Amino acid sequence: YYHYEKHENAANGNQGIFSVNTAGQPTTGNTSFERTWANFLLGRASNFRQDSVDLTAIIRTNQIEFFGQDEFRIRRNLTIPYGARYSMFRQPTDANNKLSNFDPAAFNLSAAPCITAAGRIDTNTTTCPQAVNFNPLNGFIIAGQNSPFGDKVSNDDNKNIAPRVGIAWDPFNDGKFAVRAGYGMFYDSVLFGNAENNVFLNPAFNPQVNIPNTTLDNPGSASVAPPSTNPLRVRGLIASPYHTPYIQQWSLDLQHSVTKDFLIDIGYYGSKGTHMIGILDINQPKVGAYISLFCTPVVTTNCVPAGQPVKGATTPLLNRLRPFPGYVGIDAIASIFNSNYNSLQVAVQKRFHGSSMLNISYTWSHSLTDNQTDRSTAPQNSYCIPCEYGPSQQDRRHILTANYVYELPFFKSQQGVVGHLAGGWEFSGIVTFQSGVPFTVTSGLDADPGGQGCLGPSPCSVRPDMVGNPNDGPQTFSQWFNTAAFAAVPAGEIRNGNSGRGVVLGPGYSQFDLSLFKNLKLTERVKSQFRFEAFNAFNKTNFTTINTSMNSSIFGQVTGARDPRIVQLAVKVSF
Repeated sequence: YYHYEKHENAANGNQGIFSVNTAGQPTTGNTSFERTWANFLLGRASNFRQDSVDLTAIIRTNQIEFFGQDEFRIRRNLTIPYGARYSMFRQPTDANNKLSNFDPAAFNLSAAPCITAAGRIDTNTTTCPQAVNFNPLNGFIIAGQNSPFGDKVSNDDNKNIAPRVGIAWDPFNDGKFAVRAGYGMFYDSVLFGNAENNVFLNPAFNPQVNIPNTTLDNPGSASVAPPSTNPLRVRGLIASPYHTPYIQQWSLDLQHSVTKDFLIDIGYYGSKGTHMIGILDINQPKVGAYISLFCTPVVTTNCVPAGQPVKGATTPLLNRLRPFPGYVGIDAIASIFNSNYNSLQVAVQKRFHGSSMLNISYTWSHSLTDNQTDRSTAPQNSYCIPCEYGPSQQDRRHILTANYVYELPFFKSQQGVVGHLAGGWEFSGIVTFQSGVPFTVTSGLDADPGGQGCLGPSPCSVRPDMVGNPNDGPQTFSQWFNTAAFAAVPAGEIRNGNSGRGVVLGPGYSQFDLSLFKNLKLTERVKSQFRFEAFNAFNKTNFTTINTSMNSSIFGQVTGARDPRIVQLAVKVSF
């Protein structure tokens, strides 16, 4: 049993926020900072905003699990352990019933506002007769009010039964060869941070007041801004319907003790993630739907020039095409994504006299998914989740690691002055080689050729076309990958870019960590150890991140690196 409770006060507070800009100041010879600073000194504020309440989320939930396990020894050299676990991961609640969630099943089209030609909200019953039924919280379920789940905002999943089974077999019955295999299911709990964000970010409990063009000393001296006619960006950050994410893991491993001090281990390890959570924009227009917004000889305003992509300036026009009128992007968590992992893992261990030993491990693996993370990296097209399938952010194809300890074989007893000086030395180290992780290239251009709203308030982003091999590049600091392999979608083509997830292979990683120890026997009971350790001993520059925005002036350039060489000294005394 596990009880979770967290008090989170991470919203803006209700103390009020002033904004100061450059308006009204001369532009000649002045920087933006100087003009803003001048307005501040003069007490001019471009806007004053105050929230009605200082929201605090008090998120609570309970988790209950039962498990049973047993072991069946078929023969002296063959054992089968098995078991099962049942998990009850309850949906979170808020102590003050402040949870809200956008649920498509609760949206009523007849309670939606009209959308003007400019993409704005119209709730005037004269120009929009249906506005008589307008509901500003259309589609929202609120805990303890209209939620069909009571004090929760999504369903509990009660089908979380996870079996496990394994096998351990010594086929030659000599203790030198072992075959091990296993299979298991493992369920994951709800992401509680999303419940907190629903409290802070959704409009149900925190109306705001905005006063534009006011003063710092008396913000109430100006008129309150009328309600905005811009559609809101809202959140449905608790998946509904909710299916508990789970992963299936399996393995087959062979171990052979070639000699008493030499061991070889070879194994296949795999996994499959199902109902993984991820974010997407559920209020996207369909690809190419904006054709209906093209300008004509008759329609020359509030339209998209024929043959051109949607741009930032024309993105609001897409509000006329969204499936949930009255909102722009809707950030929704859904438990619909999948992942898989397959690997070959090889390990060798050799022991020498004393404490000396050598371990070498190698992993070849491939990790694939149709969503990279649980609350970012939304699909470009929410109507085509399979289009997002590609390498996961953790996909390292090759990992080679070796560690070793070499104990100098002389003067082990440390007798006399020479023994104390020359004996007790130990040399060790870790060697690591890893291939790079994948990166995804985004467009960054003022063009949305698919017309799905990714240039506006939305968790999605636009990707370009891939027209060549991006990994055929110089791999230098100034240009890691082949930037010419990417291009904007050609003018006149109404579609999303074809560049996939994780198509750029990032920088690899190699490092040598070295250690030198001097063990000294002071008395029979007191010992000391002097440690000299050098991490990244050869000061190898290991790049990490690269710029992947096609419109950036540093597109393709390395933007980060791991730590340089670090040396540390230490003394340890044991008694």
